Amino acid sequence: MKKKHLRMFRRILAGTAILTVLVPVRAQVSNPSEWSGFVKGSGNTVVVDTFRMQTFSGAAGDNWEYTGSDGVVIEKGRGLKIPLKGKVSFEPYTLESFQRVSAVITLFAHSIVAGDTLFVELDNKNGKNRGGAVYPQGKDKPVESVRFGSNPYRLDFFASTLKANTQGYFLIDSIYAKDTIPRYSLFSGTGNWNDKSCWSHLPPFRHRRALINGVVEINSLVQCNQASLADGRLHITDNGHFIVDELFLHNTDISLTVAGELTVNKQITIYYTFPEKGKWHFLSFPFDVSLKGLDPRFELKDDTFSGNGNYLYVQTYNSDKRASSQQATGNWEVFPMPSSLENPFIFEKGKGYLVALDATASDNTLTFSVDKENIPDNFGKGTSIPINISSSGDANSGHSGWYLCGNPLPEPLELSRIKLDPALDGNIYLYDGNTYKPYPIGSNYALPPLAAFFVKATAATELTITGELSEANVILLKSDFSLRSELAEPTEVKTQISQVEKETGKSFIKGNTLYLEDLPSAGKVKVIDVAGRVVYSRAVSNRSSVLPLSLRSGLYIIIVEAGGYRAQHKCVLTQ
Repeated sequence: MKKKHLRMFRRILAGTAILTVLVPVRAQVSNPSEWSGFVKGSGNTVVVDTFRMQTFSGAAGDNWEYTGSDGVVIEKGRGLKIPLKGKVSFEPYTLESFQRVSAVITLFAHSIVAGDTLFVELDNKNGKNRGGAVYPQGKDKPVESVRFGSNPYRLDFFASTLKANTQGYFLIDSIYAKDTIPRYSLFSGTGNWNDKSCWSHLPPFRHRRALINGVVEINSLVQCNQASLADGRLHITDNGHFIVDELFLHNTDISLTVAGELTVNKQITIYYTFPEKGKWHFLSFPFDVSLKGLDPRFELKDDTFSGNGNYLYVQTYNSDKRASSQQATGNWEVFPMPSSLENPFIFEKGKGYLVALDATASDNTLTFSVDKENIPDNFGKGTSIPINISSSGDANSGHSGWYLCGNPLPEPLELSRIKLDPALDGNIYLYDGNTYKPYPIGSNYALPPLAAFFVKATAATELTITGELSEANVILLKSDFSLRSELAEPTEVKTQISQVEKETGKSFIKGNTLYLEDLPSAGKVKVIDVAGRVVYSRAVSNRSSVLPLSLRSGLYIIIVEAGGYRAQHKCVLTQ
């Protein structure tokens, strides 16, 4: 019966603490430009933060280390047993940045007789306090909850007896330390999550919330309630594990990379600001977005709708229709309104779309969310994009194989990370406001998050993305241009890709030899294998030159860059 009462008391105490911590905050933090002022204002409400806890149950939140001696042992399902003459010491912590720390211990006395006492020795802001009795305190009770105030930072407990009592002991059910602190903390600069100097109000853990405007790294276990990333980078290393209830990603100037582990308990939300209302923009997402994941203020409409208001329109590209008709017009199709009451996916990860807001929409910043059940297992890691095109028709036609892809990562997609594929022509095609401009796969260009781009394939395949975001300087392309009213489509592009023995102008290949003629300036030659690795690199002069390519047999892309001249050759080298 006593054990039952102890567990009930513990649940009541824990519930009270959780209710205190989870006081709702009404502050609006959806605009990153206001974060700096927000964290300093009254909207950043103060909450109770339990920064040390130990329940002796192996719970994830048990972070208060301790050492025991003279028979101290954990009794499974009950707590920490301290026999008479036993001692337990809890690891001290620093009071830096804390103001009103208190600690609470819940304990149970078993077979205790007169003269048996549990003492505490502690250090707090008033100095050292030796020999204070924790139990008994006045009227003896089987369960005690004792609070220690005045900023305690070291706690040792030891039991003593005046008699030869061999049956009695004390049982610590739980102990925790807490303080009040602003719920939100803003990260700026560059550093580790635990770097206090980078945060406005200490690193946020547990029920607190992070606003990130800098470059932060997580290399250990970190858990918090919310994290918002804008104009910065969050990198989870191999040893890192980030656990968060809600993750918010703002703008397209972000980078979230995951080498370790990311656990999102509720949902991920992306904020996207359309540059213009009433215009079509290319867009993609790093996860599937269902109808319920669209901003609840807006409705999805199709081409049969006439009216104005908070409406969203979506178009997809029908590559099979173009291959069949051999026409570069009329292949955009408005996404039809779902006929059922189910929750269909509107946007699929890795696919590109044209999206427009109604010209009279009340806001041009919308949210797109995914719940935890539909978050990709490889979110933030290397992945692949299915290129689904029909095999019918002439694969080498200028109208066949055009497929609209999307950046599947919540970070810039470097073209050097895309694996070379013989089914692709070696380029991606990005709309630049006037036309679809080719950029070579394997080059030092990068697509921003949420970008959509075309590839041209001769067969169904996959666009494979390997490795992590490099630290090398890359050229970040712009992708938020609005499409012309006539809904332009990519046309046959005269790329500088060649087969063996085929000249391309000022550079060409014969056999296993690269010939360069009259380059406008000194430059560089780079050779990339099918794994996307640079296997050969050499500086070249502005004169004509001959470069034997002593490489293993296989498929390669050769890139020549010299001043304003750029050429790319896809070729098969043989021994």
